[in-house]
Amino acid sequence: MTDDLLALLSPAIRKEWGALGVTDLIAQLQRHRLLPIALAHARQANGGLDGLRAGLWDALMAAGRSDAAKDRRLLERVLPALAARGCRALLLKGAALGRWLYVAPELRPGSDVDLLIDARMRLDAHAALVAAGLQSDGYSQHDLASNQAPYVDPETGRQIDLHWALNVVPELACRFDFAQLDQDAIDLSEPAGARALGREELRRLRQDPVEVDLRDVEAPHPRVPEEVVQDLLEARDLATKRLDAIERP
Repeated sequence: MTDDLLALLSPAIRKEWGALGVTDLIAQLQRHRLLPIALAHARQANGGLDGLRAGLWDALMAAGRSDAAKDRRLLERVLPALAARGCRALLLKGAALGRWLYVAPELRPGSDVDLLIDARMRLDAHAALVAAGLQSDGYSQHDLASNQAPYVDPETGRQIDLHWALNVVPELACRFDFAQLDQDAIDLSEPAGARALGREELRRLRQDPVEVDLRDVEAPHPRVPEEVVQDLLEARDLATKRLDAIERP
């Protein structure tokens, strides 16, 4: 019985993945970082989990809570350090969604913490992160092709991915006004000072969905207002069509 694992997905994905066997479905959910939220829904719907699913839940929650706690400690150090250098940062991808659209950040696993800054402040941000104890590869902060730089924190073992664009395609890389995004950003519940793209930015991305990161337009927890869920699902569908057109001329 896998219907309860698919309940939060869009109808098209539910139909496609519903044809998979249990092992393949679990692997697919894990690949797309949806297994924790799928198991959380099944656990709530059924009053608990048993067998393999109970073991998966316990393992995922232990790892997820550990990573979420490390990320919180890291952000509590990094965000004030950036602010002290005049760098305002917005959380992106899983770091933002896990603290906004999910009941708890451990339900949205991620391998790193993504931050968006004003491109003009990237060297100031680099200096702030290095001063806060993070390790840089020493060159990515100058790389205007990838528009991002990784920083590893020896204390937690976690990584900050610093972005100053929303796309690696040069023609699309800076198709946004950071000051406007910053002005319209929303405050997240934790950690202190954490902010993310606001709801209006999600609506704007529907008009230009090629900038949406498909890995992060996913099924949020059902506590999210229905219209926001629909925004996310429609953005994913539109972005898929646009990216398909770009990749297959």
